[in-house]
Amino acid sequence: MKRIEYILLIVVRFLVNLFPIRVSQKIAKFWGVIFFYILPIRKKTAFINLTLCFPDADKKMKQKIIKSCYQNTLMTLTEILCLPKIVSRGIDKIFNNVDANAILNGYEKGNGIILTSAHFSNWELSAIALSYFTKKPIDVIVKTQTNKLVDKKINEFRTLTDNRMIHVGAALRQIPKLLRNNDVIAFLIDQSAPEGYSYFSDFFGIQVSSFSGPAKYALKYNSELVFGYIIRKENLKFDLVTHRIETNDLEGTVEEKAKALTQRLQKATEDAIRKNPEQWLWFHRRFKHILNQKSPYAN
Repeated sequence: MKRIEYILLIVVRFLVNLFPIRVSQKIAKFWGVIFFYILPIRKKTAFINLTLCFPDADKKMKQKIIKSCYQNTLMTLTEILCLPKIVSRGIDKIFNNVDANAILNGYEKGNGIILTSAHFSNWELSAIALSYFTKKPIDVIVKTQTNKLVDKKINEFRTLTDNRMIHVGAALRQIPKLLRNNDVIAFLIDQSAPEGYSYFSDFFGIQVSSFSGPAKYALKYNSELVFGYIIRKENLKFDLVTHRIETNDLEGTVEEKAKALTQRLQKATEDAIRKNPEQWLWFHRRFKHILNQKSPYAN
């Protein structure tokens, strides 16, 4: 089965690369509509999440956002399969505006940079674009895919601009050394975090389990903390946005500071989603403690 999945990946990659990138994006956008109406994978989960986050939104608005979310997801998968072509032709050609100053300024501090982001727009392209525009490699914390053949191929794409992948199990050993070397370490922080590696933070007015690692590392090693992501525009190009998260004005114990800083990261994530809700991956089980119960929110 895993070999079949890998062969399917290679076949789809071949097909999407037969066309110019812009054409492949438009085809993927069309398929997003097909998925919304005919293959509604995790559609109920998305409706529940949207109802929790935007309780005043009517059903029509939620459907519009979810349909756009399917389109964004299919375009993201297509763009990932086209990454070798995108990189070889120049990533700058698919970007309108680039603001990587928070990363560039962070290097001056000399204590490493904690880069946080979310499953927003094309999250895989975000890390590649940041390393491309800053001319510095990024160390990305990733989970190993269950299909090793697929995992290897995806990591080939992720490292096209010399980024390095750090698998979750090895991260604890490597992060201190990387920060002392003034490297950039990237975390995705918008999924539900496991017990022992999390604090409960406010996210759209709901207490959710949030990864505590980025805040703890930033405080312990006096590292710069940055939230960065890309935004898909109507012309199917992107804007790159980064901004520094303040860490020097916190009060209280180390634990209290880490909790407050984790909250700031969740607020930065929420702000990005509120501005462009159709570009966040609403299919994640972000609110596990609610979704595990019989819920009326999907209606």
